[in-house]
Amino acid sequence: MSRACTAVEMNALFGPAVLMHPHSAPDVRILSPCSQRYLVLHGHAIPLGERRSMIIGSDPAQCDMPLLSTRISARHAEVVFHNGCYFVQDLGSTHGTCVNGRRITGAAELHVGDEIQIRPYHMTFTGSG
Repeated sequence: MSRACTAVEMNALFGPAVLMHPHSAPDVRILSPCSQRYLVLHGHAIPLGERRSMIIGSDPAQCDMPLLSTRISARHAEVVFHNGCYFVQDLGSTHGTCVNGRRITGAAELHVGDEIQIRPYHMTFTGSG
């Protein structure tokens, strides 16, 4: 069973530090089938869904997952689904993107349990399947 909520409700769940930008979809899924992959931030699961990519950065107009911080670039990083695998890549940000404490250059494949650091935020790549 899944439950959907609006971007306004999602913003209320995450608080003022995280904004969810409502694109063309009228809702954002917060619970999904067990094969779903998530980014977990501050105890909240952000489903990656069937999207091919998710842009993370500080500019709500340019990103799918805006995070508020002066250390985060407008378009900081991207999570990409390709050939059945998820990858994260830095988009030329000033302060970089790390996976499990190591700064990445290019794309890094994500495995369940990996920690993505876009300072000051730490997200865990996970799934319930």
